[in-house]
Amino acid sequence: MIDIDLFTNILENKKEKGFIECNEDIPDNLFSLFINTSAPVSKILTLFKKSKIGKDNHSHKIRIECIKCREFIEYRALNSKQFTGYISTIRGKPPRHFWSKGDYICKTCSRKEKKEALNAITKSNKEREKGIKDNTRFYVNNVLNPDASWKKGTATRAKLNTVFNPEINHDIIQDHIQNMDYKDFLCTIYWTTIAAHVKYKSNYKCQLCESKALPNVHHKNYTRHGLEHLYWRTDLICICQNCHGKFHNKIE
Repeated sequence: MIDIDLFTNILENKKEKGFIECNEDIPDNLFSLFINTSAPVSKILTLFKKSKIGKDNHSHKIRIECIKCREFIEYRALNSKQFTGYISTIRGKPPRHFWSKGDYICKTCSRKEKKEALNAITKSNKEREKGIKDNTRFYVNNVLNPDASWKKGTATRAKLNTVFNPEINHDIIQDHIQNMDYKDFLCTIYWTTIAAHVKYKSNYKCQLCESKALPNVHHKNYTRHGLEHLYWRTDLICICQNCHGKFHNKIE
């Protein structure tokens, strides 16, 4: 027989001692005491008789309430680890090991939680789509504008982050570039920034003859023209002006 007054005294740091048998059921009034007491869970554990088999071999049938709305779900047998995790969680302080908290949520709250999560994902996707649309508009009007230039003092990293921005519509960017006059394309901060980065990565050395005289950036092919910001490592190469001229048959 569980003595509620005795256990209340123990939880209030009085000297009396009391123990709950390893497989003894927890009545509703004792459950309420555990939930409402200011005593830490570690103190509550002193009420239980230690198992001779192992510390997690307690098994107690306890009232299970939804940790969200506190509606009754069922009576369930919990071991000591599940028990302390449940008590801590319903008191608003879930421990790290209490990974199965979904088992302590009623169907109504579970449906509500899933709906909220879905709404959050939908909202996040809409915000991302809007962000991509805004970024793409900015990209076209500025990064791909032949008359645009970087503001004085713009750091190299900031330039690269802008040009290599993954949050844009790459199809729109590629289509816009492919419809540009090529001479205008070469004047954009898009191209000048990428070309400067390719030269830097090759240490301004021709990848064919190792000359450092007048480094140029050459397209290996134009299959993915307009996506240089994605494929600069494979589609572009730093070569000297002499080698570049050979590719384009411009040697006088």
